[in-house]
Parts: sequence; structure tokens; C-alpha cells
Amino acid sequence: MTARANVRSAAVATAVLILGWMGFSMSDDASLQDTPPQTLPPRSISVRLLGPASEITGIAVPKNLASQNDTYLHAPEPSEVTVRLPRDRIIRSWSKLTSINADHGIVVDIYLLPLPKAVPFRDAVSELRRILREMKIEPDEKMLKDLDGLPDDSGPVSYRTQVSLGSDMIFLAKIRPAPDAGFYLALTFAVEADARRVFWDPTFKPKTTPLPNGADKQSK
Repeated sequence: MTARANVRSAAVATAVLILGWMGFSMSDDASLQDTPPQTLPPRSISVRLLGPASEITGIAVPKNLASQNDTYLHAPEPSEVTVRLPRDRIIRSWSKLTSINADHGIVVDIYLLPLPKAVPFRDAVSELRRILREMKIEPDEKMLKDLDGLPDDSGPVSYRTQVSLGSDMIFLAKIRPAPDAGFYLALTFAVEADARRVFWDPTFKPKTTPLPNGADKQSK
């Protein structure tokens, strides 16, 4: 196994730990209650997918990320998150927990939990449909089929669906059971594998080359 493969395996393990951390947080008795009133406004986070990690606001960003592989930055408290996508598209969401992954200093994953507590399955499905409308994310045929195939109720089973956002990016939604009762949503804005490979593999030639400012140019 190559050194890069070892790094990618470690990155996958880290991602699993993050989702486990999110699930553990949702299982805590306090976290299953309504988020208590806050005396201060929630944290405000701004991040650009495929943009430089140095531009992130609202989360402390370590220096020298350009020489590092997957690095996860966390905001473990409620936040108002602004996600910037190519072509000046802006998406805003409240998030109970937020995690951002930067590969060689470029943002490649943004994880959000848009519910303050675990809810009944049908409420989680309704909230996902509302979020899609609010974010103006148009489901494709596959996502519509996934959504229409969801049951009215469910046991402790996870469901997932995704749709392309164009420019080598995807939106992934998971409905996951909380350890005690109910379900919560986990949303991910992610860069597809080939588009992020250019950051660590100088021999790889993708169809498009992602740029830190969020634009794309055709490779020659």
C-alpha cells in the first residue's frame, strides 16, 4: 500500500470518527432537548467549497494547511453557516454542529447538522424536503426516486441520497437514527473524488481543474 493510500485510509477513518462524534453528540441527553435560549448570537461561519481554507471565517484555521492532507476543523456549537458555491451561489443554514475538511489548504467537505434535536422519522423527511426547497437544490431523477421511496416510519435504519451540484460537487443528505430515539439529518457539501485528487497527485489530469476561487477551467 502506498503512502498516499495510507493517508487516504486515515482520512476515511477520521471521517468515520467525525460522524461518530456527531452521533454521540446527538445521543447526549442534553442534546436531545431543544437548544436552550442563548444570551449571545450563534457563531457565524462562512466557507467556500473549493475555496482556500484561509478564507474561512468563524472557525480558527491553522497555518501551513497547504502542505497537509485532510484536516478537519470543527465548530461544536450552534452556528449560522454560509456556504459559498461556484457561480456566486450562496446557501445559508443553521447548524447544531459544523465540520469542515481541507485537503492541502482547499475546502473539500462541509458537514452540517440542521436539526437542534432528534425528531420522528417523518419529521426528518419533511425537514429534508423543506431544506431542499429553501436551498433551491433541485433533486434529479435518482434523488426524487429515493425521496419517494422513503417509508412513513422507520426503525433504526439510515437512509441517504445525493445529487450533483455541478462543477464536480455533490450534496449528500443522510437521515440517521439517534442512539436513544428519533432521527437527525446530516448534510454534506462535498467535492467529488477526481476533482480533489489534483491536490495531492501531480500526475493526475482531470477533465476540469478546480481553482481555489471556486471557478473551473478546462484542462488542456
